Amino acid sequence: MISRQLAPLLSSAVESAGRNPAFLEISLNSDTSEPADKLLSCARPESANAGAGATGSLTLKCSSTAMGAPLRIVSPDGQDSVQINVRAVSWAGQTVGIYAVLLGPNGESQAHTPPIEFTLSPYSFPFSDNTLLPSGNRFGIYLTRIDDIPDVARVMRLSFVWFPRDFVPPRERPFDLDLHELTQDVAAPGPKDKP
Repeated sequence: MISRQLAPLLSSAVESAGRNPAFLEISLNSDTSEPADKLLSCARPESANAGAGATGSLTLKCSSTAMGAPLRIVSPDGQDSVQINVRAVSWAGQTVGIYAVLLGPNGESQAHTPPIEFTLSPYSFPFSDNTLLPSGNRFGIYLTRIDDIPDVARVMRLSFVWFPRDFVPPRERPFDLDLHELTQDVAAPGPKDKP
């Protein structure tokens, strides 16, 4: 279901060479020696670049002692920059905790925008689970694949998506239509009273 909802969004996303991608695949790799019921944090290795620019994928290492820089993901139009911390990864519960902060032009956190915190599960869907930013940009993060092979590998795949500017989720009523309907109701002539 997640891939079916993402398909039309990604087909309408236009990428230019050297621009920030509208779609980013994030792999969470965990050591199989960690207990499955222990909550893990994920980070890019210190040697890796902290910003996600013109690349379409990246890998985070997850452990109970993960150290590294959080992700910084810039919107395709360059208006927004979001710092993403991946924490509380639970292999037993198949969930991922996300803590996101909207950053200003100099990398400072925005005082007027509170942190965005949520938990991903296989039941988080693009049409209902996404975040609208004050600029009008909208993003979502989705858990798209879980590979847990005992004593071999533990990998979760996340998809980070910047939505097209004109996207309106099915449950949100477009503001422009509300305004248009209101002006039509006010401007419409009513029945004329005869003296």
